[in-house]
Amino acid sequence: MKLRLAALLVLSGAWCPGWAQPQLATNEVVFKSGNWFVVRSARARSDTVGCTGYYKSERDVQLGADQLILKVPGKPRQIVVRFNDEVSLPSRAATKAEQQLGAIVIGGDQFEKLQTSRRLNVEFSSKEKRSQVALRLQGLPEALANIRNGCPPAAKPAASSLCTEPLMARMRANGVTAAQVERICR
Repeated sequence: MKLRLAALLVLSGAWCPGWAQPQLATNEVVFKSGNWFVVRSARARSDTVGCTGYYKSERDVQLGADQLILKVPGKPRQIVVRFNDEVSLPSRAATKAEQQLGAIVIGGDQFEKLQTSRRLNVEFSSKEKRSQVALRLQGLPEALANIRNGCPPAAKPAASSLCTEPLMARMRANGVTAAQVERICR
């Protein structure tokens, strides 16, 4: 059982930089979009790179390539998830791993739904109290794409440009013409 739990924690991303910080050669913000930013962490004397997204300045909300982890006070017991203005999903019991981590893990089908949503509302109860976490998901798809792309180091602006390449790519993706991008970034 302990081996399965350890494997689950590693696979679930519970090693994320905000909770158990390994010796790092770098730990830098490489991408920002909306309410999210991505941190690239490289271990010292290794080629291992970790990519973790964070919500605003809250280190208790961590985005991975296939899940969202919400660190909560106490051990969660019952969890209710709601996307946008839709009816809440049925209440579910927290898993043993969630209780041991003191975190709520949004994964699988719920994570797929999260990627196309504008808001996430999670209500949970612990032995001590009932609480709620509400997130505005602006910028999540772009942050997730950056994580899945290996969170490349932030591009330095060209000498003649005020904009980074990721910023220019986002502008083009949102319908800004190449000529407009050039005028904005000089």
